[in-house]
Amino acid sequence: MSARSEPKAPRKGRPLWERPEGGVPKPARPRDAASLILLRQHRGDWQVLMGRVELYVQRELGAAYAVRSSMGCGGWAKVPWLAVSDTSESTQHGLYLQYLIRADCTAVHFCLGQGTTKLKKLFGGAAASRHLRHVGEYVRKRCRTLLGDDSPFDLEGEISLGAGSNSLADGYEKASIVSRTYTIGALPDEATLL
Repeated sequence: MSARSEPKAPRKGRPLWERPEGGVPKPARPRDAASLILLRQHRGDWQVLMGRVELYVQRELGAAYAVRSSMGCGGWAKVPWLAVSDTSESTQHGLYLQYLIRADCTAVHFCLGQGTTKLKKLFGGAAASRHLRHVGEYVRKRCRTLLGDDSPFDLEGEISLGAGSNSLADGYEKASIVSRTYTIGALPDEATLL
């Protein structure tokens, strides 16, 4: 679990967790610039919400797993995420499950991903990319055996986060091994997502 403290509640009105209407305003059309501005204006609400989801998932899974999330560090993330890993691994190295929210907020990708940060620092970008491909191919082969060809998961792990090629999201796309995409209008129930 992350060591950060829970973000402050918005100044006006009651805190998010006390609002009967569910709190965070939902933009009507996320691709609309005004809707994206609304999202950024309510960043504190979204951070509180993501922090509460992180705590909920951690409580459900217990201490055997580490749960982390990010809405951005120092700035608004193009692709917010929530990840679950073994406590010995992190989002910087190793394998982990993650939910990635598409940059335009139209879809959520559930992925088995790989940490890239430490690989890039140790070996450079080209060697890190080769390693990610090799590990991805190896794990996909095992997933095909376990899940079969009729699996609801994309066994190629291809995702599109819509955040551009020079971003962290580009690394998330390359590091995705197996995935499943849920469009916002057709999200399954909570039990299915967890």
